[in-house]
Amino acid sequence: MFISRISIILFIFLFTQCSENCINLDVDIKNQDVDLLYFQFEKELFSSKMQNLAKHHFLLEKYKRLYALFYAEMLNEGNPYSEKAPNRLQQFIEHPSTEQISSSVFEQFKDFSTYQNKIESAFKHFKYYFPDSSLPSITTMYTNFNANTIEVDNTIAIGLEMYLGEKNTIIQSLPSDYFPQFVKQKMDANFLVSKIVIF
Repeated sequence: MFISRISIILFIFLFTQCSENCINLDVDIKNQDVDLLYFQFEKELFSSKMQNLAKHHFLLEKYKRLYALFYAEMLNEGNPYSEKAPNRLQQFIEHPSTEQISSSVFEQFKDFSTYQNKIESAFKHFKYYFPDSSLPSITTMYTNFNANTIEVDNTIAIGLEMYLGEKNTIIQSLPSDYFPQFVKQKMDANFLVSKIVIF
């Protein structure tokens, strides 16, 4: 189980200061190969290059359980294999609030390379101490404000809309019953990498 090991070692890496009795994290990680695979679910979801009927089947085939989870639970639309599923996906995508949120996500995360570098640095430390362990792939996505990160089939998925920033008008408009202020304060891109590695 790679997740539990990552959680332990990287929790130490990010949130403690080493004493003489803890693991030495000042190590040479330059030669650690962490060829992580990255996927951009949100760009395919909101792409205008594909009709939604074809898009639904494409996403279901490519992302399998992750897309089924997104459709059934994050969109709360039930069975992703229903004949009505593509139309319901289209209604969701074309909703004005969805378009506003997706535009804000694309603007905020138009360059994800900074986060990739930090993610890869964290996983290099993990590989240094656990060289035989497998690594997950990384998928950025839209979770309809349901998850910061989730793990499905050896993939860590990141809900980008959960990191738009406390001052973003969309975040400010989220109902305080579900998103109290202390939660909104952590909906910031500065927390993105730490949420992944301690997941």
